[in-house]
Amino acid sequence: MSLSESQFQPLKDKFQCIAFLEGSYFPSADNLRQGILVLADGIILPAYLDKQAIALRGMGKWKEGEITCFNCYPHSSLQPPYYFLHLNRPSPNCPAATAHVSGVVRQVDEDSYLVLVHRNEKPPSGQEKSPRWKAFPVRVYHSKVNPSWLNHFCYFECRFQQGRLEAIQAEVIRQPLKPKSKKQHFAPAPVGVASNVVQSTVQKKTTMNSATRLEVTIKMNQIPKPEATKDGTHFFKVQYDERVISFSAKQKTWQKIVKSAESMDYFIIAVSGGMGPNTDEGFELLNASAQCFQGKPPKESKEATQTSVES
Repeated sequence: MSLSESQFQPLKDKFQCIAFLEGSYFPSADNLRQGILVLADGIILPAYLDKQAIALRGMGKWKEGEITCFNCYPHSSLQPPYYFLHLNRPSPNCPAATAHVSGVVRQVDEDSYLVLVHRNEKPPSGQEKSPRWKAFPVRVYHSKVNPSWLNHFCYFECRFQQGRLEAIQAEVIRQPLKPKSKKQHFAPAPVGVASNVVQSTVQKKTTMNSATRLEVTIKMNQIPKPEATKDGTHFFKVQYDERVISFSAKQKTWQKIVKSAESMDYFIIAVSGGMGPNTDEGFELLNASAQCFQGKPPKESKEATQTSVES
């Protein structure tokens, strides 16, 4: 059964990224699977044929160069034209450039959301790190962006207009999952970290209402650069071990931290906060506070000392 507009019913509470686009596919000179899709409005997008599309082509269900409605999966990229397509199969009844996107909002910009889409199925044993099973980002543009949707599971009904996905309907389906502190298995002692983090500790704190929360402190001997800045707030990602800690700091506060660090020969920047929700790379640090203080440089080895004396 083909997926026409009347037949297709999006499952809003499941990860999905599916589009119906009408255009002509032209393969590259040396690779049938890789080419371009020329849309009805003249927009040209990179396109890749899935196995099913190749099989149906061999059966004569569609031909290169002919206008065809494809059931496809759009992905976002960092380079123009900022989208590319995986063409799955042709559909005889094609809605006008319709797309349905459900996923977790990982970035909020002035005019768009960056939505992370996972596979709903669990990968087979031994294929957990295969690119086929990795989550992929999709950029969705919207006229009324809501910053509070960050990390929420959202659904977008879109139209593909002027080469980008424009949301005509958007809604929050699920709020972020609350961290389950009882199942966290972090040792309360320092752990091995990357070069720009010298220590990471985890402490349990009990408030007046007997609720237990985990507080994390990271200490860095390098000044991290913000991944993004929005509304006077810097957003950072710092890697330690095999995890990435995300936190934010007010721009004016961080400028004072940087100024203080640059005035010292050797400094330590300590960032503390409550352990927040898990992310795809690690976890988020909530209500983070930062301090900078004088540190001690690492001791030189005996060999280094002897070499400097002899020279």
